[in-house]
Amino acid sequence: MTESDTRGKFALLTLECAVSTPALAGFIREHRDRIGLVVASRLYRPGHGPLARYFRNWRDSGGRFAFYLSYAFFYAPHLTRAADCFSATPLTLPRLCRELGIDYLPAADVNDTAVREALAARGIRRLVSCYFDQVIGEALIAQCPEGCLNLHPGLLPEYRGLFPEFQAAAEAGAFGYSIHRICDRGVEHAD
Repeated sequence: MTESDTRGKFALLTLECAVSTPALAGFIREHRDRIGLVVASRLYRPGHGPLARYFRNWRDSGGRFAFYLSYAFFYAPHLTRAADCFSATPLTLPRLCRELGIDYLPAADVNDTAVREALAARGIRRLVSCYFDQVIGEALIAQCPEGCLNLHPGLLPEYRGLFPEFQAAAEAGAFGYSIHRICDRGVEHAD
């Protein structure tokens, strides 16, 4: 691959769920010529199984929020995958990426050697993180000299974390989004 083939290409780091997938699908369609790779966080990594996660969320946030999270991150993605088999248009990110000719890489650990090798093999020098639940390590950031951007669904610094829209609604605050550059090891997102 020549440098002109990869200039401007970036890798999108994301997490597929009921909350993010429709917006991400639009983003991917709009930027398909510039996306060289989609790295998707695996929902169920070692020690993060659905039952353990559900009970941790119940303990930390209460039953109603745990039910919402179960819907958004477990039931809806599974139902969407099933419906995707019968849909004329892609409903899941893996299928959308396949149809657009974009490589899709599920990753239990974004800082794993396999992810860094995939970026290097495609000449990717920039990352864009959007609705991503893993900490991007310093080695991965250093591999991307054109920078790492995070698209955050809340106004920073007031509304941090994974669900800033709920915090903004609870406080009758302002809704919006923030884009910021990740310069070093990021802040770990809550599950």
